[in-house]
Amino acid sequence: MAVRKVDHICIVTRNLDKAVDFYTRLLGFSPGARERLDAGNIEIAVVTLGETNIEFVRHDTPPDCQGRDGAIELIGILVDDLPAEIDRLRREGVEFLMPEPLKIGDTGQLIFFRGPSGEKLELLSR
Repeated sequence: MAVRKVDHICIVTRNLDKAVDFYTRLLGFSPGARERLDAGNIEIAVVTLGETNIEFVRHDTPPDCQGRDGAIELIGILVDDLPAEIDRLRREGVEFLMPEPLKIGDTGQLIFFRGPSGEKLELLSR
């Protein structure tokens, strides 16, 4: 297994500016990347403290957690070899939420799946 670390925790918000301001101004996080993703009309903003990343997501159309502020949408897990990890998890019977990984940026990929309690997880490589 080549899991490196929990890369980020993703939290749903209706107001990215308010979320980033709270974590940076009151809790000492540093602002990070902010971008709009074409897939699904999603806007994200990242804040960082040390090696801990929190990714806030605002959906134009609510996800399965119905857009509730503060809902944990997913836990992102960074891996060294995404195709190998997908193959390994499929052999273990893990059902993925998408047929193939989605490209992110120039070199990254991600894929979503569910854990044993229904939690949404994301494998990603950069």
